[in-house]
Amino acid sequence: MFAVFGFASDHILQVPFIAFYRKEYVESCLVINDLWKVYQWDEKWCHLQQRKKRLLELMKRMLNYQMENDNAAGMRIVTEQDMNEVHGVQTVEGLMDVSTKFQLYYGPEVPKMIDWEKIQNLSEDDPEREAAEMRFRAATRTDKYMACFSIFFCILEEKVDLCIQNGLSGMASRFGLTPLQFAENLDWKRHDIVQEDEEPLKAAEQYVCQSFPTSEAVLAGAIHVVAKQLSREPKVRELLRLRYRLRLKISVCPTKKGREEIDENHKLWPRR
Repeated sequence: MFAVFGFASDHILQVPFIAFYRKEYVESCLVINDLWKVYQWDEKWCHLQQRKKRLLELMKRMLNYQMENDNAAGMRIVTEQDMNEVHGVQTVEGLMDVSTKFQLYYGPEVPKMIDWEKIQNLSEDDPEREAAEMRFRAATRTDKYMACFSIFFCILEEKVDLCIQNGLSGMASRFGLTPLQFAENLDWKRHDIVQEDEEPLKAAEQYVCQSFPTSEAVLAGAIHVVAKQLSREPKVRELLRLRYRLRLKISVCPTKKGREEIDENHKLWPRR
């Protein structure tokens, strides 16, 4: 099996050539259709690894930006746990989870990071400027699904960005559990909820500002931030998907056309 990967990836040999001229390296149980499946899944796996590498590179650049730039002092710091989550990704869904989490916390800061990098490392006439910009585009390139919904995501993030810019993430952190702790409690209760001494509306008075002029508005904004954080936590998304797949049942019935075409010889006849 591993020989097939090597021939396809390293030696760039096509499946028919491997099947007919490298038979001695291929298990006898694998026919040419199996080799095509191996080839296709290996291509998907390599693509996934490339995207993980780009996201990790972007995270490291963001961490460097946070460490070296005083204006980024109030941001959530990229942690080793964040990078370990990317290293542990095994599926496209998992990569989407960590990508959306990164977008929530650091999406608005990426353009600022680029400008800062240009000021620090490149002058206007530097010949490496174009190469650096190409590396960034490669590091931030997303798949077709994300490209189609990028505008939609930006609209959804406007409110949470406003909340974070006005310091409501501080209020959100007082809800008793971090998003990761909440996710771990979905399996079994590992973390106790930290109780605040102040009433919610009383605590919210500390965060009243022009954009959120009342305690009620502050509390609503903080709830929105917490909801967003939970919805973007990779472990929460993974557990919810798993539970849906294990417990969800869908009832369907054939249409008029289906009733006419599904006869005893049709593969769906037992489920009609």
